[in-house]
Amino acid sequence: MTSPIALTLLPTSHDLGGFTVRRVLPQKKRAMVGPFIFVDEFGPAQLDIGRDLGVRPHPHIGLATVTYLFTGGIDHREIHHPNEIAQNQAYACSHGSGARFWMHNNFLIDRTGKMSKSSGEFLRLPLLVAKGIHPLAYRLMCLQAHYRSELEFSWDNLLAALTRFKRLVMAVAALRGQAEMAGTVEHPRLQQLLGDFASAVSDDLNTAKALTVLDDVLAQKKVDAGQRLSAIAAMDAVLGLNLLALERADLRIRPAAATIDEARIEHMLKLRKEARADKNFAASDAIRDELVAAGIEVMDGDPLGWEWRIEV
Repeated sequence: MTSPIALTLLPTSHDLGGFTVRRVLPQKKRAMVGPFIFVDEFGPAQLDIGRDLGVRPHPHIGLATVTYLFTGGIDHREIHHPNEIAQNQAYACSHGSGARFWMHNNFLIDRTGKMSKSSGEFLRLPLLVAKGIHPLAYRLMCLQAHYRSELEFSWDNLLAALTRFKRLVMAVAALRGQAEMAGTVEHPRLQQLLGDFASAVSDDLNTAKALTVLDDVLAQKKVDAGQRLSAIAAMDAVLGLNLLALERADLRIRPAAATIDEARIEHMLKLRKEARADKNFAASDAIRDELVAAGIEVMDGDPLGWEWRIEV
């Protein structure tokens, strides 16, 4: 006989300051049950009137009163955050809203309707990595749109962002190969571009425009490479793309479905190079075809040598 109990959830205890509460939901095994996301239990306890239990305030109480910037999803704008404001007003006996700025990012939209847990294609960063896509390519895709605008997700858009990200990484790596990063930015044109970047970010986080300023810095071919690196470092401190640390090879992520490993690929490419040197083009072509069949893009003349072929 099948047990009617599908899962038993054991609570975790939390000391709130002389008073213990046991949290049942959420857990790794089960995020929610029906409509319930948070379930806490306490007791048995004798709660005498007027007795000070010493319970510390809820983490949300007063949070916005000490926060310069309060962020959340657009679905928090009409209900949750007004509740936060009202809560702060009551707690602080003030008419103020607490935080100075309240910012709400819009939704990520998948118009194909394929993004669901049941289909196995629910968009999470581990899924991107499993397909061989660097997570920072997704970050770049998000930065290319304004945070208050709906962002339409498609694999084509993500792959285009990955291509752009690779070009950025390659361009910055080339500058690192030319010079050390300067201590300060002194070139007048770069100072102007840093001002443009700051203006874009200050204009309601216009990261799409800020990225074009970054591109403009890279395009200043006649400006000292060290100066440009210093300007890029200042911009990347805001964008968070890790441009000064990444190499192109770092973006080459092995897909989870790959049937060949890097050592085997390098060995086969060595054999192919030897075959070409011996003018054994039939053997060379056969090795190339085997690599292509295994999901490898062979790039003759490119220092990187090969890439994983991304299947989405």
